[in-house]
Amino acid sequence: MSKPATPLEERVCQMNETYEQVCSCQRHLAKAINEMEDSLSKIRLLKTYYTDGQFLQDYIADEEGKINPDLIRGVLSQDGLFDLFEELNEQSARLAQLHARLDTSLNNE
Repeated sequence: MSKPATPLEERVCQMNETYEQVCSCQRHLAKAINEMEDSLSKIRLLKTYYTDGQFLQDYIADEEGKINPDLIRGVLSQDGLFDLFEELNEQSARLAQLHARLDTSLNNE
């Protein structure tokens, strides 16, 4: 790869580097969006588990020693699900803000 020799070539190289960075970011975002879309039913399942009383029953059973302590049970952590839902809400708000800013950037003529 040769080094740019003129301001024109320098600009093209800089724009190409910027293009490649944005393309990479866009691919990562597309993958993350697809994964989140695929997870929506799981989020609803966890939210129902948390709000319908089953989580609390399971949490109490764990506190009473009715669940094998060797069993992986991170879902029963005191704040785990609550914190997850809060983070998802915050990320949803950030995505809405990003959407507005991206829309402005793309359509600002």
